[in-house]
Amino acid sequence: MFQIKIQYLSICLIAFLLIACQPEVKKKLSLSDLEKNKNNNLALPIEEKIDLKGLCDELFEETDKDKLIKRLAKSKLSLQEASYTLHILGIKYFESDDFENGMRYQHIAADQYLNPLAMILLARIYADKKETVLEKFPEGSVKTFEQDFSKCYRYLHWALNCGILTMERFSDRYPTDRINYYATPLIDLFESKDSTRLGDFDIEAAARKMEAELPDIRKQFEALYPKKEN
Repeated sequence: MFQIKIQYLSICLIAFLLIACQPEVKKKLSLSDLEKNKNNNLALPIEEKIDLKGLCDELFEETDKDKLIKRLAKSKLSLQEASYTLHILGIKYFESDDFENGMRYQHIAADQYLNPLAMILLARIYADKKETVLEKFPEGSVKTFEQDFSKCYRYLHWALNCGILTMERFSDRYPTDRINYYATPLIDLFESKDSTRLGDFDIEAAARKMEAELPDIRKQFEALYPKKEN
């Protein structure tokens, strides 16, 4: 009996050791996880060589939002793929007349993933009058939006700089080319200092504030997308 008990305990110990030595199974990510991925606390990997235009073209071709969401749950999801998928998911919500979710995912992509294309889109949206936005969506779809030149100027400034940082970090001009195309009308608007369009927005104060933020923009970007150590 004593020998049987020893054998039983030995089997249990071996089984425990085998389980403990198994590689950890990576938890399947949910959309909720990715929505709260501040400072990349999920430790998503960075793709050192990535074709951002190719990725965006592929994502834009997908017409089913649920498939984009499913893509975000795949294993080995990179930080860039998460960023641009969330950005384009937001665009797909806009296209389906869901303004609130469209804005929500643009903010997540811009604020948490420092996505420059989400930033320039937000800058363009915040430059619009509320009446203009209301005309683009069904009645009741736009609940909380207000034109905001402070947010417009800030996202424009961050987009221009994060686009350059993306180009420097990944040798990819796609974001900067897109940003330059959409930024020109906004830059012209602010440089005009036209009070009939800008109201009492203080462009000089906004410029000083953004200039002071330059070191922080680079710091945040380099912390989120650190260079691979040799």
